[in-house]
Amino acid sequence: MKERGFILQGQLLLYGGIAIGVLVLGLLAALKIQTSRLEAEQAKLAACAAQYQQALASIARQNQAVLDMEKAGQEARRAAQEAQDRAKAAQKGLVKERERLAALKPTAGPCPSGEAVKRVREGLGK
Repeated sequence: MKERGFILQGQLLLYGGIAIGVLVLGLLAALKIQTSRLEAEQAKLAACAAQYQQALASIARQNQAVLDMEKAGQEARRAAQEAQDRAKAAQKGLVKERERLAALKPTAGPCPSGEAVKRVREGLGK
């Protein structure tokens, strides 16, 4: 009886070893498959991260462009306001000069500048 038990134990150990070996090979195959899936997904994630970084850089450039445009607009409005103020001042000066000239009374007698022009013309003719 002891011999038969020894044989059964040997067969049980053999089949148990084979089962454990098959289980280990199955787990190794599953590990290999999952590792390849992980690597594929990591590559996709890296590509997605690169696109995300490009999008962030593009947004930053757009935001800077908007700030530059706002600054240029403010400078243009300031320059336009200064030009308008200068034009208004010139218009006021023109109106005052016209009023001053209109208020002048003509002098009696011959115009002194007419006499000077006549002398210059006579001098040029000689």
